Amino acid sequence: MGSISKRRREHFEVTNEDRISNLPTSLIGHILSFLPTKKAVATSVLSTKWKYLWTSITILDFDDGLVHVSTTPRKDLQKFRLNCTGIYDVSHVNVWVSTALSRNPRELNLSNIGCLPRELYACRSLVVLKLCGTPYRLLDLSIPTLICLRSLKILVIESVVFLDDDSIYRLFSSCHVLEDLSVELCDWRNISVFNISAPNLKSLTIKCRTWTNVSGKYKIVLNTPNLQDIKYEDYVAAGYSGNKLNGIVKADISFVKTFPVRDGYKENLAIAEFVERISKAQWLHLSNYSIEVSLLNSVYLFLMFFFFF
Repeated sequence: MGSISKRRREHFEVTNEDRISNLPTSLIGHILSFLPTKKAVATSVLSTKWKYLWTSITILDFDDGLVHVSTTPRKDLQKFRLNCTGIYDVSHVNVWVSTALSRNPRELNLSNIGCLPRELYACRSLVVLKLCGTPYRLLDLSIPTLICLRSLKILVIESVVFLDDDSIYRLFSSCHVLEDLSVELCDWRNISVFNISAPNLKSLTIKCRTWTNVSGKYKIVLNTPNLQDIKYEDYVAAGYSGNKLNGIVKADISFVKTFPVRDGYKENLAIAEFVERISKAQWLHLSNYSIEVSLLNSVYLFLMFFFFF
């Protein structure tokens, strides 16, 4: 009887052993990186040993309730995310972002912060950059003259307002190794030519069907010789040009029809021009409106050939 109680006591002591605290500090930091930063910092109250363990995390994830601490994380960051649902002083937000940038992050995800510090465009460590506003609070994308995003491969911009044509060209052309670009719900009212010049781009998504783009006064230029995957969902632009997209593997195209149609003839020509550029795609999906216009243009060209030749 005594031996059974002893075994139970030994089992209780073993099963209640603090095995997590005995793990290497680097491994604990890796585990804490998967928690929201506020919760990771909260583990500092567990014991004296845990007081500063959170400083070894490589992913900072701040969602509004920003934690103000005197101890900073280690020099290099894997990922930093900041989402501000409230209204904060611009200077304070810039300090938070600039501090993260000084830690050489590989991935940066900024949402609802209003504006961006200039240091962002000189961050050579960034591989992934996500910039998001909201339909009610657009992010001001003012691009400086000098940009150096030499490591950036993935760029996502959502609900931002572009300043002018030149700033957009500078942004894309300065990302020399950019492979994946997504532009969604953006305001193009200041843009006359949306020029994407990215020689290494492989995947492109454009989904900007907002009321500011209904006029379709802008032109889209694609200088993307290595593009393989394109998804387009927007109103018809004034025109489409650039290099031939002969390397397209997958194309998903959905033109949004305006009511009333601005200029049916010009819209038809623009759509036909774009569809012709991606006609060699191995997998092609066209919306009903796109197919309708393409067929009408085919009939029109046939009749022109028949009557004049």
